[in-house]
Amino acid sequence: MAESIIRRDVSYDRNRPLEKIFQNATSRILDFLILNQNFDYSATEISKITQIPLRTVQRVLPLLVEKELVKESGKIGNTRMYIIHSKSRLAELLGQFVSATINIHIENAQKQNRMTKKTMIR
Repeated sequence: MAESIIRRDVSYDRNRPLEKIFQNATSRILDFLILNQNFDYSATEISKITQIPLRTVQRVLPLLVEKELVKESGKIGNTRMYIIHSKSRLAELLGQFVSATINIHIENAQKQNRMTKKTMIR
């Protein structure tokens, strides 16, 4: 039996790895698509969730498709859907960077938590 993945409402935290470094719409879109790589999104959905103006998203997505970081996954009516390009070596490396950065932040937060608990116990 195939496992189904349910797409849920997504909120966007602007404190993401690529955006933190590059601070632009392209990095915000890539962070979003990398972190939600199991799903495809329309430009309108990406705009709404990431709070990037739709016109900017519509300008950036074709560039990301051209660079093979993002791919068009299909159409729903006239609406194009986009997903991170899972077979792109560069997209894979960016995904590894995003995951590693998030893991480092989690480890640092856990260390800080343990230190705080130790000082409270004393």
